[in-house]
Amino acid sequence: MPDDELVASALRLQQAVAPVEVVVVSRDIDVRTRAGAWGLPARLLPDKYLIEGGGLHQAALEQAAGELIPGGGAQQQSDGGSSGTRWRQ
Repeated sequence: MPDDELVASALRLQQAVAPVEVVVVSRDIDVRTRAGAWGLPARLLPDKYLIEGGGLHQAALEQAAGELIPGGGAQQQSDGGSSGTRWRQ
């Protein structure tokens, strides 16, 4: 996903869930810089959440969200439909 598209998605999410804060967490300095330019807080993903090969496990991602985002981050919830899973604050 291009950086601008990712930041635009974060901005749309911020508008949808306001006044809840949306935080962009990324290893990519360009993404964090662009998010900051649009007024979104951005943080570096800590090394402890990286695994060999550069990927993330879902549990590690949820733990990172809980530690980095005030209020505990996102929680997974099944919507019962064909889309499978959605996220909620």
